[in-house]
Amino acid sequence: MQAVIAVLTETHRNMERVLMLMRFQLDSLKPHNHAAAYVLLANAVGYMHRYPSLIHHPAEELIGAKLARYAPETRALCDRIREQHQRFATVEIRLQRDIRAAHASDGDGWRDIQEQGVAYCLEHATHIRLEETELFPLALRWLKGADWHEIDGQCKAMSDPLFDGKDLGRYDSLYDYLMTDGQRFDLH
Repeated sequence: MQAVIAVLTETHRNMERVLMLMRFQLDSLKPHNHAAAYVLLANAVGYMHRYPSLIHHPAEELIGAKLARYAPETRALCDRIREQHQRFATVEIRLQRDIRAAHASDGDGWRDIQEQGVAYCLEHATHIRLEETELFPLALRWLKGADWHEIDGQCKAMSDPLFDGKDLGRYDSLYDYLMTDGQRFDLH
């Protein structure tokens, strides 16, 4: 059970590094940005959509579903976390679309991207804290060995394409940045 929480917490640190990079890129957006600014931002948003939204969050939702069965008083928390996951996926798709459009049109729409993206980064960081301070401790208290075994199976299937180095073609500029200039993003 501790191993599952350790894996999820470790991936939260990786997600925070990407969110910090996104925030720096968003804060530096200006009219008629250089194309590289949008490429790096698009890589970061793409990573957040393809890994956390499709692989990491389902493991947390499995924890939430099991927790709500054992401790019905936690259902509101578990529902809130699941709804946030759904909202993140929607915002990521919208950001990807808007970034592509801005990149193709010499930067038009940069202010909307900046506003949406900053709100997303702040909400996602707050969400991570909610999971670590409320969901995970409750899960450790209530879930049983068989529950953790099932969740562990899902976590073992998780492979972080950026930080495991298995899909670098898709995230090459993001990986290069995080492993060189972005090393200072280690917040913990």
